[in-house]
Amino acid sequence: MASLINSMRSIASLLILLFLFIIIFALLGMQLFGGKFNYDETDQKPRQNFDNVVQALLTVFQVTELSSYVPLDAFFQLVPLRVVLLNLFWKK
Repeated sequence: MASLINSMRSIASLLILLFLFIIIFALLGMQLFGGKFNYDETDQKPRQNFDNVVQALLTVFQVTELSSYVPLDAFFQLVPLRVVLLNLFWKK
C-alpha cells in the first residue's frame, strides 16, 4: 500500500508539471498569436485560437493530446512563415 501512495505522489507531481507547461505555452501562444488574425464577420471564428486564456489552454491541450492535430504544412498554409518570424524577431 505504501508503494501505491508513493507512486500517486510521483504521478501528481508529473501532472502539476505538465499543467505548468500547458499554462506557459498557452501564455506564449497568446503573446505571439492572440488577436493577430482577422476573420470575416460572416465566418465563425475557429475554436482553436489564442484570443483568450480559456481557448489558449484548450488549444495547447488539444495539441499535446494530438486530438485535432494539423500537419505543419497545413499550418504554414494558414500562417505564413513571415508572420511567425516577424512576431518572433520584430518588436513594435
